[in-house]
Amino acid sequence: MTIGFIYKECMYWVSQIQSIRNEMERIKAELRDKAKSKNEAYSAYGFSDDIASLSKNLDVTEAILLASLNNGTTYWAGNNQTYDTPKITPCKNELFDRMRDIYDAHIELHRSVINFLSGQMVYN
Repeated sequence: MTIGFIYKECMYWVSQIQSIRNEMERIKAELRDKAKSKNEAYSAYGFSDDIASLSKNLDVTEAILLASLNNGTTYWAGNNQTYDTPKITPCKNELFDRMRDIYDAHIELHRSVINFLSGQMVYN
């Protein structure tokens, strides 16, 4: 792989992270609207923990991506390496695995919320 390819891929992932954040904001707004219409607490639907977890994963992955782009390395640290960024807990998996996990979590969250909002799923 060339440096240019890795740089472009990192920039693409940064834009994907922002798109996922925007989609999570829309999901939260829809859940709040549904809760408001039924006079319930938004957190009663059980999605708050999933959204918070995905948001944290997005923050950490974005920090790693931006650090590699900002310091000109355009690569990601291994298990024993660090960046000049805010303190990030080293991970055991590579960046590709992080992004795959983010996509998987986002798809599952989106699927669950759609099922919930369409009335196919009931949370207690």
